[in-house]
Amino acid sequence: MKKIIYAITVFFTINFGLNAYTLRENVQETLSKRGVKQSVIDETADFLLDSRGEMSIIPQQNEIDSLIDRAETLLKKDKNNIMIKQYLSSMYLKKGGNKNNLKAQKINEENLKDKGITDFDKWSATGLYYYQIGEKKKAQEYFDKIKEKYKEKPAVYNLIEIVIMDIDILRDSQNFSQLIVDTATNEKKMKEIQEISKKQVEKMKIVKDFFQSEENKREFGVVDELVYSFDLLLNLSKINEIMQKDLKQDGEFKIKTIKEATDYYLRNIANNEKMTEDSIKYNIILENMYLRIMVILVSDDEKESAEFSKKLEKSKLYRIFEKLEK
Repeated sequence: MKKIIYAITVFFTINFGLNAYTLRENVQETLSKRGVKQSVIDETADFLLDSRGEMSIIPQQNEIDSLIDRAETLLKKDKNNIMIKQYLSSMYLKKGGNKNNLKAQKINEENLKDKGITDFDKWSATGLYYYQIGEKKKAQEYFDKIKEKYKEKPAVYNLIEIVIMDIDILRDSQNFSQLIVDTATNEKKMKEIQEISKKQVEKMKIVKDFFQSEENKREFGVVDELVYSFDLLLNLSKINEIMQKDLKQDGEFKIKTIKEATDYYLRNIANNEKMTEDSIKYNIILENMYLRIMVILVSDDEKESAEFSKKLEKSKLYRIFEKLEK
């Protein structure tokens, strides 16, 4: 069990008062310029946030189909909804198959001709399209454009590399639970994932720092909820370090380690000062999974479990979860 829990924490370090530039603001600015009705803008923002919690870590076909249907229905309300078009492009690629790949290709071809879309958005979307259909050489041509144009801003290319690593790790996996078990029971695979995790963490630090600036966020369409996810993942990597101390020892985690990990979680994650309701919606899978890990960690010690539950119920995260469940 100890190796399983640790493997999960490693995987989640791989997976994204500040000046505010939120997803809702991004949707508002992008779509209002295209003359999209306010009601559709609001519905789009709600959908993009809510849909984050409606997919598994490795999305299943029924989840993908349902979200595609809803997005296509939303797009019918206004064909100028570029946010939903881009969302559909990524979902078509997740679903796979020639028909869906062609749908994604059509959207990306339209994007390349759209003067209202930035070079970064065009090149990143098109590069990731080619990468996901296996044409890595073609994809790299677009990534190189980004690397060259923004060579004075290395965080921008690091952001692309983070996404690529995620794609590579999850590409051939259909079941997250099995992926975790396979990794936890395979020392070589575990070491590989640990090395990838270390690289991801270093890149995330650079990306997170760069996107503290509202100007940078607006230029590249990186919203607060995504920056919060990087902050969350960096905090999770710290918990990963704490838990790693006991990994090579027999038995379960020591009480001292459990307390250190849960205290860090309560202080830096459950009561993160940058947390908002929308940031939780955007990162709901990560938040739920890590809360479960903390609960499992303390479950063998009645005193620690009771103390953790008591503190959790007073946390900012708990209050938001309660509100979202109503």
